[in-house]
Amino acid sequence: MARKNKQLVETEMIGMEMNTVLMVDVLKRRGRETAKQPGRRRRRGTPPPAEYICIFCQKVNRQHINHKQHLVMQHKCRMDGTPVTEEDIAQARAWSSRVHMGRSEQYQSVA
Repeated sequence: MARKNKQLVETEMIGMEMNTVLMVDVLKRRGRETAKQPGRRRRRGTPPPAEYICIFCQKVNRQHINHKQHLVMQHKCRMDGTPVTEEDIAQARAWSSRVHMGRSEQYQSVA
């Protein structure tokens, strides 16, 4: 009986060592042996440019939509160089016609 218990204890210890070795292998494969964790959301591709420069008149815009609106309204051209449609012009006009509210008017209660 003592012999079986000794074998059982040895197999349990070997099993524990095997589990420990397996866990280390799994962690290494997953790349978690380093202390530094990478960010969860990584951007793919290149970051957007800091400035958008018009190829026709060299006007500098810092926002994508402003640049797009400028090209459509002033030069009748899309960002990819194709001619604009009536839908593009209507969209550009809608961007410029929006009336912005101040914060005091935006959060007024109805009661």
